[in-house]
Amino acid sequence: MKKSFTIFIFLIALAFQLSAEQGKKIVVAKKGKADFKSIQAAINSLSDSSVSTRIIFIRNGIYHEKIYLEKHNIMLEGEDRDKTIISQSIARDAWRCLHTEDWGVATLNVDGNDISLCNLTILNTYGLDNASEKIIYCKTDTLSQQKTIKNNGHQMALRTMNATRFKAINCYFKAYGGDTVSPWNVEDGMFYFKDCIMEGGVDFYCPRGWAWA
Repeated sequence: MKKSFTIFIFLIALAFQLSAEQGKKIVVAKKGKADFKSIQAAINSLSDSSVSTRIIFIRNGIYHEKIYLEKHNIMLEGEDRDKTIISQSIARDAWRCLHTEDWGVATLNVDGNDISLCNLTILNTYGLDNASEKIIYCKTDTLSQQKTIKNNGHQMALRTMNATRFKAINCYFKAYGGDTVSPWNVEDGMFYFKDCIMEGGVDFYCPRGWAWA
């Protein structure tokens, strides 16, 4: 009886949480009144999924964050595309010396469905921050255990994994190297881009799946 009552209370609490999320706009700002100071903290506060879109409204500012978005039905909405900036400096070749997959290789890493971006600038600044190549220790290189990291190598501003029904409207994606925008789901991926700017090296736009831009 006690166990059943505990489960009942848990379900009631979960229902209240989900109800509170419906139609609520969570505000993120580096300064001033807001629900959260960081975008990742706002994402972490939400349940894994919802029947309606949860909006995270991001006020103007430069957010030096690497974003991991594994939850579903979320919109990241910036206050102004040119002034709401998410920025990180990541070389894919260096990342893969320490990791076996691309999860975490981009400024914005998405593995959730029904994700929307609006009025945002998303930057990977590695090639802009580093004018020359570097040689680093690379444990995944079985021959020399060294890797040459070039400033125009793969640098992803956006990388999705198994996500589908992803859309970006009025966003600016920028990197110096290749694969700036990499929505990646060969089997089931559906991606939509409207009024976006994509800038980078070859290939700056590299979709895998069904994509409309």
